[in-house]
Amino acid sequence: MTGDIDWRGAKAPGRDVIEQLARTAWDQMPHDIRTRCGSLSIHVEEFAAQDILSELEVTNPYDLMGLYHGLQLQSGNPQDGKDPDKVYLFRRPILDYWVEKQSSLGTIVAQVLIREIGHHFGFSESQIEGLEAQAATS
Repeated sequence: MTGDIDWRGAKAPGRDVIEQLARTAWDQMPHDIRTRCGSLSIHVEEFAAQDILSELEVTNPYDLMGLYHGLQLQSGNPQDGKDPDKVYLFRRPILDYWVEKQSSLGTIVAQVLIREIGHHFGFSESQIEGLEAQAATS
């Protein structure tokens, strides 16, 4: 059943939608996490570039939904004078995962963002899951 929505003209959410969902998730993250990331910039691309896929030994571009690109911070404080760290979210793999998982797109985008930040800073799986749970209730 499709309800009252006319799906014939529907289109997949674009980069702007993914970016807005990511910014909402970012705004809801704990202050200490945002501080650790400094002036993090969020970029939405269709897929990861081939050189990134090759470097990470990813053979299927749909297997990479996000990537944190930045300096590993030893002190936990942003390094002054450096380009801001970046998180790349890859729209097509995210949408593919969304179709498979029956979760809200906002939840999936938030999870990808949280996981990329968490992995970059060496958070444990339980810390990442705690952030994801917190984001789900926000």
